Amino acid sequence: MNKQLKSGLSLAIAAAMMTSPAAFAYNQTDAIEDCQDKIFDDSQYSRYSDAHGVTAQETGRNSYKVTGLVKDRNKKDHRFNCRIDHREVVSWNV
Repeated sequence: MNKQLKSGLSLAIAAAMMTSPAAFAYNQTDAIEDCQDKIFDDSQYSRYSDAHGVTAQETGRNSYKVTGLVKDRNKKDHRFNCRIDHREVVSWNV
């Protein structure tokens, strides 16, 4: 039984080591997509669309400040911003 446990553990460690680090990467594009998903999918902000002029500034590891413009139903521009900490959108505002 002990030999099977060691063998299984060895396989799990080998599989984890073979996984590409890029698979766990989080970058500006991911931050922008997460922010836009939050703004467009939230029922309070669903009246907005067409994000443009979007930028993401890295504030720490896997943390970003995302800003840009969205259009309302009357095609008027509104500024938006999101704060992302450790891959999670923790605040957003339009």
